[in-house]
This record gives sequence, C-alpha cells and structure tokens, in this order.
Amino acid sequence: MSKNNITRCLFAATMAFLILFNTACDKDEEVGVPSIEYIRYTSSEDPVTYANLGQTIAIIGENLQTVKQITFNGYPGVFKTTMVTNNSIVVVVSTDTPFEGEEASNEVVVSTDGGDATSVLEIAPPAPEITTTSPQYAGEGAIVTIKGDYFYNITSVMFGDDQAQILEVDPYYITVKVPEGYSKDHIYVTSSKSGASKSDFMFGLDDGVIELNWGDIYPTQGAWWNSSIDGPEEEFDLVGGPYKYVEATFGNTWWTLDGGIQFDANEHRQGNPAIKELKFEYALIGDSPWIQLLWKSSLGEYKFIVKDLKPTGGKWDTYSVTMNHFTLGDDGPQMTQEVFESDDPLLLQYAFVNSGDAEITIKCSTTNFRFEDK
Repeated sequence: MSKNNITRCLFAATMAFLILFNTACDKDEEVGVPSIEYIRYTSSEDPVTYANLGQTIAIIGENLQTVKQITFNGYPGVFKTTMVTNNSIVVVVSTDTPFEGEEASNEVVVSTDGGDATSVLEIAPPAPEITTTSPQYAGEGAIVTIKGDYFYNITSVMFGDDQAQILEVDPYYITVKVPEGYSKDHIYVTSSKSGASKSDFMFGLDDGVIELNWGDIYPTQGAWWNSSIDGPEEEFDLVGGPYKYVEATFGNTWWTLDGGIQFDANEHRQGNPAIKELKFEYALIGDSPWIQLLWKSSLGEYKFIVKDLKPTGGKWDTYSVTMNHFTLGDDGPQMTQEVFESDDPLLLQYAFVNSGDAEITIKCSTTNFRFEDK
C-alpha cells in the first residue's frame, strides 16, 4: 500500500472515531435529569391532585424519554413506550395500587436513565360499593347502617330523591337517619373523589306489605314476664314504629310463650314458599336465645326454630327465613304452597327458648313482621 493510501485510511478511521465519539457525547447530553411539572387527566389540560384506580393520566415534565418505571405509592403503573415523549408519559394507575386509607405515601416516582423524578398525587379508592342495610327496613327518622366497601370522602346519601342525614362514616359502613317522606327506592352514595354508586336493591316496602308493627294490635298470649309496647328509649335505637319489648331471665326448662300474631289471607301470602320469606326487625341485648316460630292453621302446625339470633347491642337488625324451612312438627314435610296460601286466618306464635343449662337474661324487641319475595 502506498504512503498516500495509508494516510487516507488513517484519516478516515480518525474521522469515524470522532463522529462516533461526538454522537455518544450528544446522547449522554440528551439523557438529562428528569422532572415533573404537573399531572393531568388525559381528558383535560388542567393539573389534578388525585386519580382513581384504573384511571389513565398524563405526567408532564422534562427528560422523560428514557423512563424505565413509574410507581404510585410504591406500586408500578402501566405504560407503553409508544405513549412516551421527552415531555410527557401516558400511564394507567394499576387497580392494585394502595390507596387513601391504606397508609399510602401519595408519591409518584418516575425512574429514567437520568435519575428519578417525584411528585405528589393522591390515589382515590374505587367508587363506593353498597351491599346491604341493617336493618333492611325502617321508618322515617330511624337509624340505619349501610354496609359495603370503599366509603371514603362521602358527601351525600340519598334514598331515591330524598337526602339522608349522615351520622357516621367508616370505610365499611355509613350510619344515617332515614329521611322523612321517602318511598321505596334505591340508595345512592356519593364520594367527592370516586363518584356515585347505586344499590342493587331497593330500600322500603310496597304498600301494605307490613302485617304487624304492633301499632294497632297487641295479641299477647300469656307472657311469663314483663312485656310491653315500646321499650326503654335509652337502650334501643329508633326504628320508626311501635315495637314489642320483652325482658326476662329464665332457665333451660322454660318454654316462654310471648306472642301470637294473626295473619289474614292476603296478596302477600301468595306464591311458592321457597321464594317467600318471613322477615322481622329485632334488637337484642344480653344472651342469645332461640326463638320457636309456630305456624298454626287448619292444615297443621308448622315449626321453625331460630338458632342464630345474635345480640345487637340495642341496634336494629333484620331476621329472615324462607317459608319452606317450616316443617310439620319437628321433622315432618316442608311447608307447601297450599298451606302457605290457605284462606283461613292463621296464627304465628313465637316463644323464646333457652337451649342451654344456665339461666339467660334477655332484653329483646321485635317489629315489622311481614312476608316478602326472596
């Protein structure tokens, strides 16, 4: 090779090296320390201070192109490289991210080749979930507990179009006062950060469904102890109607008959016993008695024993039993539709039973005996 050719090759190699070196330096200079200016929803240009689980947001800043990971409260978000530029990242807050109320840090961390950038973003819980109420029915002004999950930042509770007074809020329950003038409808719970939810069920009763709330009739049949309409107000929450109050101490040999309730034949005693429930509200202080329910008609006496009645601390709850659980005698056939729909007036007796060896003491109130579809 001639001297000129060698010189040309060395020159070319030197130039190639310089070009590669300058390119590498340029890339190092492009990486830069990341920063976050603000965070917004993808549907708006305005900065936000919180986001919901599963929500898509945009992080705006500088030097974000080489992002490797984004975390919310220490949990990774989900993003695609095609949605990343040097000045923005579109990312989804994972539904598994810890949220408010779970010792969340409210910290967003964007990790890039140039380092970490942090910002503050509150992760709000999902929309409220409503599962049931306790009791399942109560009149105007009564105290009701709405049970469910994600009860954070609650601003209102509506019974249809009527607003309830909120008394207490916990992540798993809301205690409210039933509004005046409400009619049977869904319950709506609104969170300022997670939106509104509607119950799957309707709270309230159809006209005439209550057979007895002790308002006009008191058919006691030989109570063994002091019983009266309406108990001591300081021990039982308001239920929105008259209730039967019983107070007693008795041993295991006592079958104490407390009441006999007459149900005339009507539209609510129509249908298959497998989908018809006898319901009543109760409040219990003290021990846990059994209750024998005895259905007496011209077609026989059908029995069911309530064995799972739990003390409520004076708060009202609802007990329900499907009518086909009533049997003829102790272990006879189940109640049939013919028996359930019989035209003759029937008597439902209930007696408190002590199934144990030691004496028990109870203060118990009952009201709103009725039949409802399951």
